[in-house]
Amino acid sequence: MRGFLSITAISLVCLVSTAHAQQGEEGREQARQLFLQGVEASQDQDWETAASRFEQALDHYRAPTIEYNLASAYLELGRIGEAGDLVASVLANPETDEETRAHAEELDEHIAEQAGTLTVEVDGDANAGATVAIDGREIPEERVGVPRHETPGTHTVTLTRADASTEEQTVVVTQGSPARATFGPPLLGGEDGGGGESIFTDPVFWAVAGGAVLLTVIIIIAAAASGPNEVGGDYDPAVLRF
Repeated sequence: MRGFLSITAISLVCLVSTAHAQQGEEGREQARQLFLQGVEASQDQDWETAASRFEQALDHYRAPTIEYNLASAYLELGRIGEAGDLVASVLANPETDEETRAHAEELDEHIAEQAGTLTVEVDGDANAGATVAIDGREIPEERVGVPRHETPGTHTVTLTRADASTEEQTVVVTQGSPARATFGPPLLGGEDGGGGESIFTDPVFWAVAGGAVLLTVIIIIAAAASGPNEVGGDYDPAVLRF
């Protein structure tokens, strides 16, 4: 994967010169220094250090160039999902220059070759304001509901609702294949999808249900005893509702 870190400090300097003034000269300078350290580490193939420096640079200054380089480092580390999200951010940013965009498109193709896709769908008003994390890492809101590149293997997808209740699903992602995790409204009887008690464990529910079944049996027996003409041929059994 060598060669994707081809955007040098010069390109960052050019990008910084067109940055929004409100981000502050001090923050831009810190980002520049951290970016240079990341480039140096990448040249030494020290991808852990490179990723760390690019992450710190992004904390000071959010720029497509830094995102691209961090994505490259993540891909080298096998962190395909994170790399894919960053490349998607670069490509969606209208301020991304053509050179960076071309490199990002090429990197996206290499990510796709190694990845499967994982779509996380969140439905229902009860999930408004919820966040989604994969293996403990929160994914950007704009990446929810769309196919994302993800590392092949088993992943834990966690939905955290605004009331702090959670629900988890385990998903297996296969290289070159799509996978999906879908979250609906909170489960009846337990909002965390597994920690709360189900209505089916409630003794009151079973007492009521048992009584309804017994009553249905008595009615059927009585109808049968009264003669074949007393019960119509389209008899529908009772439906228990809760």
